[in-house]
Order: sequence, then structure tokens, then C-alpha cells
Amino acid sequence: MLYTWSSIYHSQIKEGNDYNKLRPVISIWILNENLFDNVDDFHLPFLLYNQRNNLVFSQEMAIHILQLPKWQPHKIKTEKERWVYLFKEGENVNVDDPSKILYTDEMRQAMSVLNRFSENKDNYLLYQSRLDAILLNNTYINDIAKAKKEMEIAIKKAEAEKRNAEQERKEKEQKTEEIKQIQAKLDSLILQLKEKGMEDIISEISNTK
Repeated sequence: MLYTWSSIYHSQIKEGNDYNKLRPVISIWILNENLFDNVDDFHLPFLLYNQRNNLVFSQEMAIHILQLPKWQPHKIKTEKERWVYLFKEGENVNVDDPSKILYTDEMRQAMSVLNRFSENKDNYLLYQSRLDAILLNNTYINDIAKAKKEMEIAIKKAEAEKRNAEQERKEKEQKTEEIKQIQAKLDSLILQLKEKGMEDIISEISNTK
């Protein structure tokens, strides 16, 4: 409750505004269950209050809790009692022909709003259906984009591994070629030594190998 109140109060001003833009915020909570069982009152108003000195810090903040189970039907006289009656019995109220209890200007205005809401229910459901379709479509788009990104990363990784494997193959081939060249030079040297009759040197070279 406090978080909701503070969020609404804080959202009134943006960067560049001043505190004069702030207006009182009154939060009204209509509860189908009792939050405070140990009191009999169905309407509990709360303010920032200093109990010791009986001081109200500010009228800018107010939280009103209406505990519907605590309200007991009796002779309804005030608009607040009519509102509570409407909250509790709203499903059973005929907006086109309400009971005499609701024959006031304020209640007739409320009935008119409820009637418009009822007439617009199909439009609301259509809007909700379209909104769900848009959200689902956006989900598909985001999933596809994510899959494409993962595919690109996998391809780049495979290409990098392929390049590394190719580099290792070339290095191995280069070393093999170097060994072949050294061996060819050694064979050529031995052949030259044989032609010159230097078998003793060839023997030493062989023992060294």
C-alpha cells in the first residue's frame, strides 16, 4: 500500500519540474478480507501522525482502507455508505433500474459509468485479444532474433575452430616437409661421402643418429 502511494506521489513530477507540481494523493483500498480484525470500523483512514503530540505531519498523504466484511447493512444515509453498498452488492445491482438506495446524483453518475463499461465489454475483450496477439507476435520475433544470434555465434565458433584446425594441419605439414628436407640433405651428404671413400665418417654419422 505504501509503495503504491509513494509511486503515484513521486510520478507527479519529472526532471525540470518543481515541488509546486505536487498534489495530495489519497489512496483508497477496498478489501474483501479484513486487514485489521481487532477493530469494528469498516472505514479506517490513515495519516502521517505524531501520536505523542497529536500532530498531523501532512494532509498530502492519506490511505483509506474499506474493510467490506466489517460493513453491516443498515439504514443507508451517507454517500460513503452508498458506495460501500455498491462495492458489496455491485453484481446484483440493475444499472438500468437501481434500488431507491442509489437514487442520488453521485450514484446515478456511477451507474452510468458502469453501464458504459458493460456496453464496452466486447470492445474491451477484442482489444485484450489483439493485445495478446501483439505480445505473442513480439515473443516470436524476439525468440527468432535470439535463435539467429545463437546461430551466428555457433557459426563463428565453428569457423574459428576450423581455422585453428587448418592452421594446425599446415604447421604439421610444414614440420613434415622440413624433416623431409633435412633428411634429403643428410642422404645427399652421405652419398657424397661414399663417393669420396669416407665410410668411417658415414659410420660415425649413423651411430650418432
